[in-house]
Amino acid sequence: MISDGKLSVEQLLEFMTEEAYDFFYVQVIKNNMTIKEYAKKLSEKATIAYQLYDGNIVGLVAGYTNNLSDNCSYITQVFVSSDLRGRGIATKLLNEYFEYCVSKNINSCWLTTKKNNIASIKTYQKSGFVIDTDYESDTLYKLVKNLNVRKY
Repeated sequence: MISDGKLSVEQLLEFMTEEAYDFFYVQVIKNNMTIKEYAKKLSEKATIAYQLYDGNIVGLVAGYTNNLSDNCSYITQVFVSSDLRGRGIATKLLNEYFEYCVSKNINSCWLTTKKNNIASIKTYQKSGFVIDTDYESDTLYKLVKNLNVRKY
C-alpha cells in the first residue's frame, strides 16, 4: 500500500518505538528532533509504501517525492521487522514505491546505507540500484536507481 499522507503519526510512532526504535533513533538524532516529531514529519511529508500484518505496520519504505529540483526522489527509510526479513517484503515495498514515482514522472531514486550493511546492499542491487562511485564517504554508500521514465 502507498500512503501519501494517510498513515497517522500514531501508527508510525507505534511502529518506530516498538519495532524499530534503534533504527529510527539515528534519524531522530541526525535531524535534531524527538521520535514523535520525526513520525509527524514522515506522516506529513513522506510518501510511504507499507506492509500491514494484523493491523500493524511490519515494513515500510519512506521517501520524499515533492519539491524535487532534480526530479529524483530521496528514500530516507527502508525497514522490515526483524522476524519477517528475508521474505521479499522490502523488495515488494521498493517496487510499489518505484511505481508511485513513475506515476509522478520522477526519473530516479537514491538512498544511502552503511557500507557494512551487506544484506541491504544486496536487496537494493537486486531492485536495480547501483553504487554511485562519485559519492565519497568512509562509512556510507550512495545507491541510485534509474526509473526509466519516458518523456513525450
